Amino acid sequence: MVVIWWRRIRTRRPGLHIARSAFGICSTLLFNIALIWLPVADASAPIFTAPLIVAALSVVVLGEPVSARR
Repeated sequence: MVVIWWRRIRTRRPGLHIARSAFGICSTLLFNIALIWLPVADASAPIFTAPLIVAALSVVVLGEPVSARR
């Protein structure tokens, strides 16, 4: 039998965690609402382009080197 010991998870920035959770909930709700008016392909297209947008913004915002492979 596997025993899992749970420790209290503490953070120094609880406000940021709450904000991230709120953005995730809003994103899910807006996607489900978009499915009412849009075809599934049109509603899910931004989800599949998100990695490209994140890679492009990581160069501008964070100054991270991004190769052509990524």
